[in-house]
Amino acid sequence: MNQLRFAIVFCIFGVAAQTVDACNIPVFRYALENWQPDNYITVILHNGDLTAEQQSLLEQLKSKSIPQQEVTNVDFYEIDQRTADEDQTGSNLPPGVATYIKRWADYASPTEPTMVVLYPEQLPTTLPAWSGAFSRENADRILDSPIRQEIARRVLEGESAVWVLIESGNPEVDDAAFARLGDLLKDAPNHVTLPDQDLIETDDEYDPSNKIELKVEFSALRIPRDALDEAPFISMLLGSEEDLQTFNEPIAIPIFARGRTYFALVGRGINETTVHENCQFLCGACSCQVKQDNPGIDLPIAMNWNDHITESAMDEVALPELTGIGGFEVDVVSDDELGTTAEGTDQVLSTTEIHTPGDGENSIEVASIPPVENDIAPPESTDSYTATDATPRVDSEPAFERRLGYWLVGLLGVGLVFAIGSTLLLKRFHSTG
Repeated sequence: MNQLRFAIVFCIFGVAAQTVDACNIPVFRYALENWQPDNYITVILHNGDLTAEQQSLLEQLKSKSIPQQEVTNVDFYEIDQRTADEDQTGSNLPPGVATYIKRWADYASPTEPTMVVLYPEQLPTTLPAWSGAFSRENADRILDSPIRQEIARRVLEGESAVWVLIESGNPEVDDAAFARLGDLLKDAPNHVTLPDQDLIETDDEYDPSNKIELKVEFSALRIPRDALDEAPFISMLLGSEEDLQTFNEPIAIPIFARGRTYFALVGRGINETTVHENCQFLCGACSCQVKQDNPGIDLPIAMNWNDHITESAMDEVALPELTGIGGFEVDVVSDDELGTTAEGTDQVLSTTEIHTPGDGENSIEVASIPPVENDIAPPESTDSYTATDATPRVDSEPAFERRLGYWLVGLLGVGLVFAIGSTLLLKRFHSTG
């Protein structure tokens, strides 16, 4: 009998928890507005005097004074192996990082100043996100890259997610995989649905005055696995899931919101079922609003997201009044400034070209899947980034208190139903016993 009562209580709290976490705003939009990217830790490890140029760069990184660092999720630390022991270093670094770096240095035995990038909340037993020589060009590549800026641009223009295909190095296989991925994404609106508009509009967090066109739209980029300018980014992607680095096949990874990944697909796994399942999750109702309870990792992208999100699909998200992404420009360091070789300018096959400053120098091409019209979006949503009323709506009753009241009433109602049901069940049990 105690087991029966326990089961009833468990059901009550389970239903209540689902009620609290439920949200009908699509995952990709809820995450874009609410999920702040986790920070990466980059350790500059050296065992000897730095050059004047390296010392200047180190001070800039540690003080976050370089332009890209002000809008990206990377923190920089220094370890001088001549003077820092584990205890002294641990006082400056997050817990566990000093121990990990010491073990990594013992294993890798770097002979020159080195940058070691750690994933957010990385465990000491895992591999670094990337490591390489300490230089300005590598610092820039850690913070951002042309592909990441293109991903951010497309997401801010309303795409549900951007898929990145990391090539295997076999042109025939890579071309086939990219073509297959493109066809599946182009067909996604015929198989993937957004939450019903009526449900979205009845959600407690929905703002009826928003002008956002919620739509099913995906595109894809492809990138050579050995692209020098994208080396840290590729390494971060390949380390985002266990064993991805062991596959010598094309790997497709969707990236959404403020640079968050979802499940990767490998080789033959890039098929209709898996691609559309991933797309459906990203376009479905955000059933769990806690970011860490969802799969995936955040990536470093030099972007002040709040300055470019001009409208909110949710009532309580306070965003600045801005005109949109029309004036958005990207500063990309040219090859001459970076001192890279011709091998470092691998181009990504595409139909759309991104030109960086300098009369088209150091341009990179990316693939673009044309958007497919669908009738899922609200008819009145014709301009997703035209702010017609930037003044937040003010309710007569605070939204949090209103929702809390709804939850309490719902919880009491569910509890009452189960209490009555359990009483009747117990009476029937005793009468038949």
